[in-house]
Amino acid sequence: MAIWTQILSWALICSLAQGFIVYAALWLILKLLPGSSAATKYKCSLAALSLLLLWFGLTLRQQLHYVAAGDAFPLSDLSTTGAAPLPGTFAGLTAGLPALPGLRSVFPYLAAAYLTGLVFMLLRLSGGIRQLAGLRTKGLEMPDAALYESLQALKLRLQLKRRVRLMVSVRARVPMVIGFLKPVILLPAASVLNLSATQLETILLHELAHIKRQDFLVNMLQTIAETILFFNPFVWLISGIIRREREYCCDDLVLAHTSERVSYARALTALAGLDNAVLAVAATGRPGHLMQRIRRIVELKKSPFSYSRIAAAVLILVLIIFTASRVSHSFAMVKSEFIGGTLLSGSTTNAAGANSE
Repeated sequence: MAIWTQILSWALICSLAQGFIVYAALWLILKLLPGSSAATKYKCSLAALSLLLLWFGLTLRQQLHYVAAGDAFPLSDLSTTGAAPLPGTFAGLTAGLPALPGLRSVFPYLAAAYLTGLVFMLLRLSGGIRQLAGLRTKGLEMPDAALYESLQALKLRLQLKRRVRLMVSVRARVPMVIGFLKPVILLPAASVLNLSATQLETILLHELAHIKRQDFLVNMLQTIAETILFFNPFVWLISGIIRREREYCCDDLVLAHTSERVSYARALTALAGLDNAVLAVAATGRPGHLMQRIRRIVELKKSPFSYSRIAAAVLILVLIIFTASRVSHSFAMVKSEFIGGTLLSGSTTNAAGANSE
């Protein structure tokens, strides 16, 4: 079995356990802070996803370090290799796996399945990039002067100094933002015709909020994390929270700069059920979250601030991280000691047998 297959498969298995730990911590924090702002929940969720990606990379790096330290032993029974793996090396930390021969036997299939899925996700990502490029360059029309003046006024209201292009698209299904360095707001031709001037203003304000918060760049980085860790269900659960809270953050920013709460809700209702590009940040967000957003906009209330809940959430997060690190360390030490004890016992038995002869 190739060493890279063992390294990758072990990292994939560890990532599932890491995902459970991180998602459990995030879930507890969000439960303890039900009244916190959407911005706080968004930052916590984004930190959780970043931690998972970093943890996966560190796991791969750790296994590669074991190999570079001189570990040339594959994951195989010690009785067949006839050699003792060094404590603390890759083989030393994973030699306890002979007790799970079924797990070791599926390592090549795990690695092959991951690489196949990764290729598919990369093709999906490249397709999304091509889709955005087509939306940005084809089927565009200049907006009328009144719409452009409304955009400039809204930029002043948000204190947004970046240059933003506004185009009417015959290919876009929903209003969306494309680009980070040179952002473009695309308004579907149908929405320009069917929405009132007030409703269009609230939608433009929402898209400007995405630009002010640099959500397009964050969404791209989030999509890359989903591509690399596509096999981990906890990544998708956390990512769903991020997308939901991102739209809530923009809704809050819109409502902070306009009194047209009902018009904004009606505009989102008119756009409900429409598709959006995978990598773009659209006014509608995810279809499953849209009705929750509309209800939240209409019924939005201030929640009381609680220092005790925040302190409890931070304490739980610290305890979970500390426990996870201790469990990982203890697991490695137990396996190393088990291997050493097994080898020592085997050597003693062999020596006794030689003396008796």
